[in-house]
Amino acid sequence: MASIITGLFKSQSQSQKISEDLERAGFRNSDYIVYLTDEGISKEVKASVWQSFFRDNRKLEDDSLVVSVKVRGPSSTEIVKEIFENEIDKK
Repeated sequence: MASIITGLFKSQSQSQKISEDLERAGFRNSDYIVYLTDEGISKEVKASVWQSFFRDNRKLEDDSLVVSVKVRGPSSTEIVKEIFENEIDKK
């Protein structure tokens, strides 16, 4: 059974590195979505969407990045968590 892991990152500039790390770990492009947005979307709108999905009241910046990955089992879940945590630790 597949699950979805979603991560929130400070900047859209992180998208390329996260995509490369996921593909290097064996995930296909069709296994993940990188939600890049135009500058025209306000942080209030982004926060509203994030809060409605996750009931999480954190503040989002204009340049925030969201990535969702389909995982199949505990080993792929751990790989994604590690990739996300490594990218969060860098910023």
